[in-house]
Amino acid sequence: MYQLAFELAQSKETMLYELGHYLADNIILKIGMIVAKENQVSIKDNSFPGIYQDFIIKYCKEPPSYSEIDQYHKQRNMFQHKLGSIEYSIKQAWAIDYVRKAKEVMISAEIIDKDQKIPIQIF
Repeated sequence: MYQLAFELAQSKETMLYELGHYLADNIILKIGMIVAKENQVSIKDNSFPGIYQDFIIKYCKEPPSYSEIDQYHKQRNMFQHKLGSIEYSIKQAWAIDYVRKAKEVMISAEIIDKDQKIPIQIF
């Protein structure tokens, strides 16, 4: 899913790079859930901030700070859930940066190695 998010974020088409940004957000949330399960901790607050702070910050090695991630998460919410997003979009640079932050979270959770290449596999 990461490589697909990265490829989408590189697109010049607004809809596609917004999808890359959206996938990055979902990757980070899913990592938090995986970390909770691996540590056998129940999720009490399943909001994005709750999962990031309760699991990624507590159990992962040097993840990006919540304030770094939150700025991208707020951009997603602002543009995904409002009709104005049809006319005004997130900046492509934000989408690319957020996908890179998702990779940093994957590395800190030891899901991938720092230099690991992730091929796209479409079934």
